[in-house]
Amino acid sequence: MFTGIVEELGEIVSKDQLADAARFVIRGPLVTTDAGHGDSIAVNGVCLTVVDVLPDGAFSADVMAETLNRSSLAGVEVGGRVNLERAAALNSRLGGHIVQGHVDGTGTAHGSARDETATRSIGREDYEAQLHMLQIELVKLQRHFIKCNDRILILLEGRDGAGKDGSIKRLVEHLSPRETRVVALRKPSDRDRTGWYFQRYVPHLPVGEELVVFNRSWYNRAGVEPVMGFCTAEEHEEFMNSVPKFEEMLVNSGIKLLKYYLDIGKKEQSRRLGERRRDPLKQWKSSPVDAVALKHWDGYTRARDEMFMRTHTAAAPWSVVHADNKRLARLNLIRDILSRLHYAGKKHKVIAPDREIVFEFSQDCLDSGRLAR
Repeated sequence: MFTGIVEELGEIVSKDQLADAARFVIRGPLVTTDAGHGDSIAVNGVCLTVVDVLPDGAFSADVMAETLNRSSLAGVEVGGRVNLERAAALNSRLGGHIVQGHVDGTGTAHGSARDETATRSIGREDYEAQLHMLQIELVKLQRHFIKCNDRILILLEGRDGAGKDGSIKRLVEHLSPRETRVVALRKPSDRDRTGWYFQRYVPHLPVGEELVVFNRSWYNRAGVEPVMGFCTAEEHEEFMNSVPKFEEMLVNSGIKLLKYYLDIGKKEQSRRLGERRRDPLKQWKSSPVDAVALKHWDGYTRARDEMFMRTHTAAAPWSVVHADNKRLARLNLIRDILSRLHYAGKKHKVIAPDREIVFEFSQDCLDSGRLAR
C-alpha cells in the first residue's frame, strides 16, 4: 500500500527499451535504504517492483508496455525528476492515506510553478502526432507569407544546451528551403570588430517571402560577450542602449520580429552538456565556452535578467520558453509562433500554446520564480 505522500524526488539514471517493456534505473537514496529485490516503490504514483538495488542509492525496475502507455513514465527521460515513495505496511506510516499505486486512468495537469513545469513530460507517440499537426500548420503559414510577400524574423536565444538546434530543426524541416534560412554566425572576425556592431547581421535579414531564424543573434553582446569578457563594459552599454532602436527600425520597416529565450535549469544544463561531450554525434556542438558555462551560471543569470529588462519593448517583446523538457518546449514554441502570425486556414485548437511553458516576459517573472536561478 502507498500513502500517496512523496518521500523523495528521484532521478532517472537510465532507460533501456526491451522487447515489450522498458528497464529503468532510478536514483533514490532514501527509498532504497531498506529496499530489496521484489519490494514495491511508487514512481510518479505508479507501483513498480524492484529488480535490483544498485550502488549509489539506485534501483532497477522493469515497466511493461501497457503500464508505459497508461502512465507518465513513457515520457520521462534520462536526467528527469520523478516522485518516489516506498510501500507502507498497515502498522507503519499511513498518515490516514491509502493509495493502491495501480493506474485507473490518465489526466492532464493545468497550471504549475516552474519547478513543476520542469518535471512534466509527454510520450513519444503523442509528441510526434502533435508535432506532425503543427508542421502542417507551418506549411500553411509559409504558403501565406509567400503569397503576401511577408518578412518574418525569429530570434532564438538561451544558455548553452537549451535546445535551440533541435527546436529549429523541427521548425523548418518541412518548409521550402528557398524561402527559409537559418543563420548561425561564427565569432566575429577582426574586420567585423572594426565595424558597426549590427553590420554583420544586416545582410542576413529577411526579404519578401522569407522566414529567417537566427540561432543566436546580436544578443551575444547581451550575454556571452560581457560574461566571458569578449567585449568592454562601454561596448555592452552602447549595445543595450542601441538595440531597442535598431529593432524598432526593423519592425517599422515591415519585418515581423519574434524573440524567444529558451530557459533551462542548472541541473538540466549540466546533464545536457555532459551528454554532448559523451555522444559522438553531438560533440560538434561542444566549445570552450561550454566548458565554463556552469562556472559562470550566476553571471549568465544576471546578464539574462538585464537583457530582458532593457530590451523587452512594445515593438519587440521577449517570450520565454521553459525548455527543461525538449519535446514540450518544441511544441509550444511552434504553437506560439503560429498563434502570433496571421495565415489562412489556421486551426486555433491545434496551435493554442500552454502558457505555463511559453509566456511573454514581465517584471513579475524575475520575482515569482518563473525563470531558472
